[in-house]
Amino acid sequence: RATTLVWRALQEAAQPWQQALLLAAARLLPDIPLRCGAWGLESAAGLCLSYADLAKASGEQAPCISLDLRAEDPEGNAHHTHFVFGACAAIAQVRVDSWSGMVQVQRLVMCTALGPVASAQGYLGQMEGGALMGLAMGTQEELTCLDGHYQARNLDGYLIPTLADAPDMQVLAIENLPEGDPIGPRGAGEISVNLALPAVANALAAALQHPITQLPMTPERVIALLEAGAESSTP
Repeated sequence: RATTLVWRALQEAAQPWQQALLLAAARLLPDIPLRCGAWGLESAAGLCLSYADLAKASGEQAPCISLDLRAEDPEGNAHHTHFVFGACAAIAQVRVDSWSGMVQVQRLVMCTALGPVASAQGYLGQMEGGALMGLAMGTQEELTCLDGHYQARNLDGYLIPTLADAPDMQVLAIENLPEGDPIGPRGAGEISVNLALPAVANALAAALQHPITQLPMTPERVIALLEAGAESSTP
């Protein structure tokens, strides 16, 4: 959410900020036509004044603009934190031990359309971490409840996935935005949980040749589906 707000603020500030820089530079170099470049103010001959030197030379008159991040979201959706969602797709490769019923997720490929990636490391951590949570919901995590009380009281009885359970993951980011898009980067995190779980369930359905109607797919449930499939195929 913060990334989206800051991204939009920077987009709105680009033109007035460049104008402020050019105005400050014009006081120092009044007779040279300038434009904003990557490292400073440039003329037709090349770099004339770096941004660091401009700030130092301007002193108390250094260029400054203000932004209001409290501005309402487009189309009056300021009260909806996630009023614009991203799109995603995933495919999983699983291995099923027909003797023990154990399931191993071997590979997971995720493709997300969430706009520009502001932090590559942060984005990858969110997608891979969320995906690991999602596949655990499909293969091992089950919080049973009896008479209104959860049966697991600690992590020694409720096992969560570790790096040893993590499959090979590939994350593909589609960063382009539709023309005129006012939002910019979308949130990355929960969406990886949402895409990993159905991908794993669909892979299990293909492997077991049976629709998955209950999660997680514990070894007992896998064996039950294997036996049901064997019985249905018996003449």
